[in-house]
Amino acid sequence: MKAQQRATVKSFLLNPEQDLPFTLNDMGTTVQGETGELKEMNPVRLADITGKSRWVFPVFLVLAFLIAASPVRAKTIFKNGSMVSVARKRVNMRSGPGRQYLVRWQLDRGVPLLVRGTRGNWVKVRDFERDEGWIHGKLLDRRPHLIVKKTRNKTQRIDIRKGPGSGYELVGQADSGTVFQTLARKKGWAKVRHRSGLTGWVRREKVWGW
Repeated sequence: MKAQQRATVKSFLLNPEQDLPFTLNDMGTTVQGETGELKEMNPVRLADITGKSRWVFPVFLVLAFLIAASPVRAKTIFKNGSMVSVARKRVNMRSGPGRQYLVRWQLDRGVPLLVRGTRGNWVKVRDFERDEGWIHGKLLDRRPHLIVKKTRNKTQRIDIRKGPGSGYELVGQADSGTVFQTLARKKGWAKVRHRSGLTGWVRREKVWGW
């Protein structure tokens, strides 16, 4: 029996004890266990056209089951060299294309990744630190995200500004490993939003992703 592995989490969480202006520092946690489990949902009560009501199983859940059971391969969705993002919280990056392989890392929601290949429904990916591994395709999506690059000086942070330029007001700072959703791009700058709700502009050269 394969023992459950303890994996380092590349986790990207805002410290709730920090005050404005935000300093985003998201690295360095460890957790244990599998992720991506589908939770059972209760049926939804609907009224039919005759005015009568009844309990029916949610149509979207049936569709989700059919999609999951279909033979569609990851390679038809995720092209080699394209960018993807982690779609759920605490997703396992494994050493090979299957659940029997060891968990190398656990990635949090939104982490951008570069597609390096596919095998069946599994996608080989590389992160901003050039670590590679395999993730099931259903745990990835195409919503654009960015992550702050590593710097030579570990204490150095990047600025988050109110507009796309160094002359705009500083609204926060972020450490390496901080993840943002990409909202817009303009002349070497990217408008981003952190999961805390903080929105601003960062230099494109300071972040990795799309």
